[in-house]
Amino acid sequence: MVSPESDETELRQRLREHESTVTVLRRLLERIRVAGVKIRWMLLDRAFFSAAVMQFLQDQNVPFVMPVMLRGRLPKKGRPATGRDCGGSNDSRQAGIVTPSRV
Repeated sequence: MVSPESDETELRQRLREHESTVTVLRRLLERIRVAGVKIRWMLLDRAFFSAAVMQFLQDQNVPFVMPVMLRGRLPKKGRPATGRDCGGSNDSRQAGIVTPSRV
């Protein structure tokens, strides 16, 4: 779907039963290439959050953004946070954004 007010294009791909998310992305990227659309970046929901998907997109040189939930405990008082970004929020359900290092 192309928005007349902007240069944005939205394409959706139906997920078939027992189909991997990488297979869905492979099919979607083929449709995008056939349509001649240049990908500036791809916005994916949390269903695509996996190492296989991120590796596939990086191998295809497709920049992407993926919102995810950060999990884990908050550090005890007076202790520094380790292993996750606690920046500015004391809420353990704080959302994060995953972006590949090559973007």
